[in-house]
Amino acid sequence: MSLGAERRMETRLKKLEDMIREPRSAINLESLLDSINALVLDLDYPALRKNKNIETFLNRYEKVITQTRDLQMKSEDFDRVKVIGRGAFGEVQLVRHKASQKVYAMKLLSKFEMIKRSDSAFFWEERDIMAFANSPWVVQLCCASKMSTSSTW
Repeated sequence: MSLGAERRMETRLKKLEDMIREPRSAINLESLLDSINALVLDLDYPALRKNKNIETFLNRYEKVITQTRDLQMKSEDFDRVKVIGRGAFGEVQLVRHKASQKVYAMKLLSKFEMIKRSDSAFFWEERDIMAFANSPWVVQLCCASKMSTSSTW
């Protein structure tokens, strides 16, 4: 391989790495983990597992997805103090992190309600605002996770 071709390849790989590391990128690490996690959850049904390719995919990634789920922040890591707000899609709770004792607001969104009203994809915009805003007037997103029945912010 020529020196120029090698440099172009290194440049392309560096750009790809930068996209994965950049929090505002559509393919940042969190997005990639969420995507493969959702794919594994969606494919893990006996009727779908009859497909050889799906079964092979699940056998390959189920263990690592289970490990990443165990490492990610989840609602069980918090004690609920009280509900501080309710809305059409869920509720906001005042919670205390069990290990650090820090207090947070946890927003629980009902997947059923969000799917039922699928024309309003507000939750992506709201999540991005909280994740990327740098203002004392906007609540800063600490973490986001998905459970079988709700999304947590």
